[in-house]
Amino acid sequence: MHSLHSSSVQFFSHRCAVKSLIDASCDRPINEESEEVCNFLAVLEHVFSHRLKATAWMSSSEPRRFWEFVKSACKSVPHNSICNIEQMDCPKTAQGKGRAWLQLSLMEKRLAEYMNEMLMQTRMLRQFYQPGALMLSEDAGLISGLLIGLNVLDFSFDVRSQNLDFIGIPVLDFTPYLKFEQQYRRIIFIELILMSFCP
Repeated sequence: MHSLHSSSVQFFSHRCAVKSLIDASCDRPINEESEEVCNFLAVLEHVFSHRLKATAWMSSSEPRRFWEFVKSACKSVPHNSICNIEQMDCPKTAQGKGRAWLQLSLMEKRLAEYMNEMLMQTRMLRQFYQPGALMLSEDAGLISGLLIGLNVLDFSFDVRSQNLDFIGIPVLDFTPYLKFEQQYRRIIFIELILMSFCP
């Protein structure tokens, strides 16, 4: 079990999480308790929380929750779900509401749309994120493209669950993704061999 730190590791984890989720959906029904779904939601939370700036009244050990950024960056998206999430009695915390928004966005097949809107808010991104954040990197645009592929899946979550208010960012299990890294290395190795035979 590991936590995510560098933006490159975060992007690799997101790519693997999407592939793992789509592959699993081909073999069996997936739901909110599926390992692939739980891991994917954990990756998303790490992506949106990576190097968030603290607010002026918070210490550096208590980072701003990504829900605050979502509310500011996506408020102009037509028919957005922000007001619905804000008016819910449960979850109560900003962290829980951010998780509920992630789940509802997946159910509505709009997460890629929201991501595109966020990435256009360049000034706001710099206000909320520190240098080196994944959301400030070129990989963020690639993640947006990967999210579109998830629109073929149907998700179902209990977005009003009190369980979403748990403290801290979920820990990601990298074990299911090791096979993808091994496959990627084998492909690169084969390509290098083929290139050595080229005139």
